[in-house]
Amino acid sequence: MPPLEYRRTIYESCATSGFFGRVARNPDDHDTHTLNIIQSNMSHLDSISGERLWTELKKIASGRFAGPVLTMMMQLGMAQHLGFPPNPDVAELGKVYERAEGMKPKAMTLIASLLRSLEEVFVLDKRLKVSTDDRKLCIFIITHREDDAMKKPDDDVRLSRALDLVLDTYCKEHQAHIVDRAKELLKYAGAEKALSIFEKSALPRFPLTGGVLLKCGVPKSKVMSRVYDDLRRMWIGSRYTMSEDELFSHIDEVKAKYVKT
Repeated sequence: MPPLEYRRTIYESCATSGFFGRVARNPDDHDTHTLNIIQSNMSHLDSISGERLWTELKKIASGRFAGPVLTMMMQLGMAQHLGFPPNPDVAELGKVYERAEGMKPKAMTLIASLLRSLEEVFVLDKRLKVSTDDRKLCIFIITHREDDAMKKPDDDVRLSRALDLVLDTYCKEHQAHIVDRAKELLKYAGAEKALSIFEKSALPRFPLTGGVLLKCGVPKSKVMSRVYDDLRRMWIGSRYTMSEDELFSHIDEVKAKYVKT
């Protein structure tokens, strides 16, 4: 057992890592003695609350040298103690950090790169008790990072996909949250040009409203929601070019799918 002054909890170890990221001149400027002490005291992690750990981990993942510091933490063996899988995807973390660093990704955007599945997200959340917004961001990135459009080097294609994701889901959640997640997805993909355009562009506005549907005899129930969603997806499929009149002409056709006569 090391002397009292060297008995560090994982919480203190995380804080030390965050401090390193703020003061080090380069990402390889580690003190071997300190790393050995941290590694030999990993067992203290289990007595530290997830909330405290997440506070420090979030600072590290959004600070200087975030990628190298997170990689070092995983290599030291912190992964299983922090709720990560035994073999976090440090290779993916390195790629994402390299292509997204200049765009200032959020902490969870980098952390998502260490996870391979939604199941791993839920295990991490169970341990760290992350916020609802952070959890949903992680789920959003892991769900859509493998989209064909996001894997293509064409920024126009990636921008179009980001718009589709926002416009296809914004009615189900606060629009600002979806826009924010789409921005982080573009950062994850390294789509800097697409991100710049996305941030400066006004979102296309869906021409129809619930009031119009009511006037057309669509009942105010789940049926209206389904009709609205179908028409909105039709509009998205047109690349946002269908006019109100064009959409109006399809209301009866779509309504007939859900209303028994």
